[in-house]
Amino acid sequence: MSKTKTENNDLTASPVDALVMCSDDAEYMTISTPVNIYWKPKKDITTYELAKAMDILLYMVSGGDTWTTERLIGEASGNVKRHFSIEPNA
Repeated sequence: MSKTKTENNDLTASPVDALVMCSDDAEYMTISTPVNIYWKPKKDITTYELAKAMDILLYMVSGGDTWTTERLIGEASGNVKRHFSIEPNA
């Protein structure tokens, strides 16, 4: 599967700089910052979960900082959190 990416050469310049990768079929998207935040919706996602996740997703893709994104995911209900994964950027 090929990936389309927009890249900023200096990822340490500010908290909003990021490497954004989206699969061609738009099945998932990855935003790399000090941590990797993965959006991988489960097959049984409900419209309610998607609606609640959209606030977070729109914040992420509009250049929102990683720390606030992590907080938003952390504050989301468990049924919304299950569609996100936060892992340290190695």
